[in-house]
Amino acid sequence: MPQPLLSFIITIRPHQRVLRRCISAITSQTFTDFEVIVSDLSDHGYQKVMIKRLCPGSDNVKYVATQPQISLWEQLRLCVGNTSGKYIIFIDTDSWLDTDTAETLVSAMEERNIDLAEMQTRYRESVLKKRGAEMTQGLSELSDTIISGQELRQYIRFIGDGSYLNPQIHNKIYRRELFSEAFAISFPGKAGCQELLNIQYMRAARSMLFLSYAGLNYNRTSADCRPDYRSLEDAKHTYSYKLLCNQDRSCAATELLDRLQRHMRYLIQEQGWTREAAKFFLDRELKDQRYSEAGLSQTADEIVSAIPQRSPGQTLRLILKSS
Repeated sequence: MPQPLLSFIITIRPHQRVLRRCISAITSQTFTDFEVIVSDLSDHGYQKVMIKRLCPGSDNVKYVATQPQISLWEQLRLCVGNTSGKYIIFIDTDSWLDTDTAETLVSAMEERNIDLAEMQTRYRESVLKKRGAEMTQGLSELSDTIISGQELRQYIRFIGDGSYLNPQIHNKIYRRELFSEAFAISFPGKAGCQELLNIQYMRAARSMLFLSYAGLNYNRTSADCRPDYRSLEDAKHTYSYKLLCNQDRSCAATELLDRLQRHMRYLIQEQGWTREAAKFFLDRELKDQRYSEAGLSQTADEIVSAIPQRSPGQTLRLILKSS
């Protein structure tokens, strides 16, 4: 059987049920020389049945056996190791592609001989409950521009929250052969995994193209906007690994401290923690030397005192949640 030119990788995490639109968008692509790699960590057997039903013949669909306890990093490593395409596109089950996305991205890689291409993303703001409301995200000032060499190294100095480069892996197309270097390290966390994978990959890449084309649609929900309680530990892991990757120390430190502040706002404003409970938690958290290494000089009392009181709307949501 001839090798496909493109491999789609779909990683299905537990509790992810939005799948039909994602798979249907892949099978509707105008570009047809592809395979689909599926890593399913959910406990819903109907996911596999649905994929087989939506992919006629299923000859181009591979299932990667994974365990729920493995890290997202290891899951992605296993998936990439099972691909045979020249190029790779990662797909999140909460997103879907336009019908010409694969054709556009593969053509860009082939015609311009580049190692990485990033498209723009349409975010559908379901969290705002505005029918048809969309926001397109991308680097418009770099649209249809190729950067390479030292210029590329400057752009990848910082990839993370508020950075110039989008840290996602789902809005890009990669060359499979460069992932051997990208996966040279191991990462135990979840939050920050995509950032680190891009950092590692871009260190091996020679050139990158920013497309004005927006071919990825993402249905953002309120859950995507809330800090995960466990992600604070992942944020510290990410900080340490970014330093090992020789990323800009000041940028990595700024991101770590920003995540800490957002996490504390979440606990107080969204979860209803008292300021006394927050201070107690933060006193213990700040004993981790990574915060002092990152330049944090504020005390737990100063950080908590600077967080605004809950708004009337936040208070009402807490009351309704507990009733």
